[in-house]
Amino acid sequence: MMVSGRINSLYVCTMTLMFFSTEQLQAQKCLQSYFKKRHIGDSLSALHVISNHSVSSEALCSHYCLKEEICVGFNYKEKHNNECIENCQLSNSKYDDMKKDGRGNGDWVYFEEIQTIKSNNSDTKGEDNFLPVNRAAGVKMKIWFNITDDSVDKLYSDPRYPDDHDNLTILSSFDTGQKFADNYGCKLSALYKALETGNYTLSAACDNTCDVFWGEMRNSTNQKRIISLRMTTGYKQWNKTPKQQSKPIYMEKDRFYRIEAALKEGLKDDYLIIGVQQPNGTFVVPIPSKQLFYEM
Repeated sequence: MMVSGRINSLYVCTMTLMFFSTEQLQAQKCLQSYFKKRHIGDSLSALHVISNHSVSSEALCSHYCLKEEICVGFNYKEKHNNECIENCQLSNSKYDDMKKDGRGNGDWVYFEEIQTIKSNNSDTKGEDNFLPVNRAAGVKMKIWFNITDDSVDKLYSDPRYPDDHDNLTILSSFDTGQKFADNYGCKLSALYKALETGNYTLSAACDNTCDVFWGEMRNSTNQKRIISLRMTTGYKQWNKTPKQQSKPIYMEKDRFYRIEAALKEGLKDDYLIIGVQQPNGTFVVPIPSKQLFYEM
């Protein structure tokens, strides 16, 4: 998962921006190390914007993007005469997926993460629209026993993780059920088929702690953490904390995307359940097997 690489990038750029007033050239070099200018055009539509910010430079806008785990690019407009405007748009949509959005003759400059560009260039056209032949409906659940503590970080640090699991089972949905065992960790994984084009919001409920990751089907090493819960929520309770919901994620109809989740259980109750709000507003929980496919 790309978390560590992104944290390193963020650290380098943060240290540079601390001295931005006297080291503007270094800050610009940092921007050029992680992002590439793609086009000059108009502002992006709300469909492709995660958040808006008012910034003093494109380097600071890139810093906001690096801080946001699902950000893959940003749209920047230079300010004039100290005007008070939101001139930094963060986006989780790939440049090639935005089609003509924001590609007019305006004064916004769109930058895309270099790692995302490289991933796009290595794609086979339409690859994400076809399910690999070694897939079947359901969710794969790998299990590791005899791990104490409640923190999911204990699962990640176990020497057996992620390949040497103790047990494996197939679920019919993104729901582990309740009271499976004590002192264990598990990883759930499946491809998710989007039924319509638009923004999706994933939600999670778990006991004790969990993470949810999302990414493109073709690149299993480029998963982005979209939900991180370090508390018990209540089974099928979705309003315990705003952290249970991801930010909007743009997906295209009939394409497949990777969804993975990790759970760490201590004692007593345990569960992990994932739902999704579709672009039409329908909240589906748990995500059913008719939209999920695991690797056999």
